[in-house]
Amino acid sequence: MFLPVLLLLWSFQSHAPYQTGYVCGDRDAHTEPLRSTSGFSAYLTMHSEDDHGKNTHQCMADYALHIIHPDGTRTVPPVSSEPLGFFPSDGDWDRSLVFRVEGYSSDGRRAFVLIAEGGQYPLVEAEEFDMTTGSRLRAEGAGRSFLDKLGAACAATLHISGTTATGHIVVETYPSNGCLRAESWHLNAYRRVKGSLGSAPETPTRLVPGTRIMALDPGGPMRLPTD
Repeated sequence: MFLPVLLLLWSFQSHAPYQTGYVCGDRDAHTEPLRSTSGFSAYLTMHSEDDHGKNTHQCMADYALHIIHPDGTRTVPPVSSEPLGFFPSDGDWDRSLVFRVEGYSSDGRRAFVLIAEGGQYPLVEAEEFDMTTGSRLRAEGAGRSFLDKLGAACAATLHISGTTATGHIVVETYPSNGCLRAESWHLNAYRRVKGSLGSAPETPTRLVPGTRIMALDPGGPMRLPTD
């Protein structure tokens, strides 16, 4: 039964204090802004509601990354129109929704975002954005089979730790609350599902100890500007 994993994905408290966790329903939410070393800041917003499907009426969740430039101007990239990933997602009511800005590249100009959703088709997805243009550079993820093998305790500790030399986004676990090991995987791009317009995540690749990882800059908090 996968329910314990889903509950933990919703409720876990990672090393980053900027996490936001909810369940899918009629609501709006946002994370606290996170400032990079280059002066850019970013935060996520989430809107969920009935998908208004004729026969389904499932809960749809839509996310957007808001970028604040050093001069105070803002950019909202067209996340929902991108061809990869699961934005907007559609699925069970009251499924867990965890979303946060994890950090930045060492130059502070690329932001990394983690999304974790529960429900019938759980996913963990990592996104990389160019802070200057607002464009999404990479979307990689993992699905139910990976999370199921990982186990509830370790799935609850998953976070983005950096990137590989080839640019893949790295997620890792750490020992906490029943997770007994620290392990790392690089995620892979989505593959097209044959015979459909959809896509699915490839299986993550486990990294051997000693693999070089370019660590993220965790950034720092800032006060959300008022309009």
